[in-house]
Amino acid sequence: MGPDLGGIGAARSTTHLRQALLEPNADVRQRYWIVGFTRDDEKAIKGFLMNEDTYTVQLIDFEGRLESYSKPSLKNYQVEKTSMMPSYQGKLRNDQVDDVVAYLVSLRPQGASR
Repeated sequence: MGPDLGGIGAARSTTHLRQALLEPNADVRQRYWIVGFTRDDEKAIKGFLMNEDTYTVQLIDFEGRLESYSKPSLKNYQVEKTSMMPSYQGKLRNDQVDDVVAYLVSLRPQGASR
């Protein structure tokens, strides 16, 4: 449920990739904010926030479905601006982080120059 990593090496710097592994909450794009609430029927809903206005909220649930809800009928509405990705700080040695970053940098779209 995260970004496509197929071309991440062309899209992000090594500094950004290292930070994403060690401090995933440092730069969470709005596309990955999590919205959660309870519907009138008491069913808890969570998903990635896609759009929001005064009256409605649209999200993509964790099964990939686009859903739209009327805000006045929602309880406990909240938006989490943190990453679902775990931090690897203290879980990987520096050389292991270097290896993962080098691999991610190598991921480029077909035909992209290095």
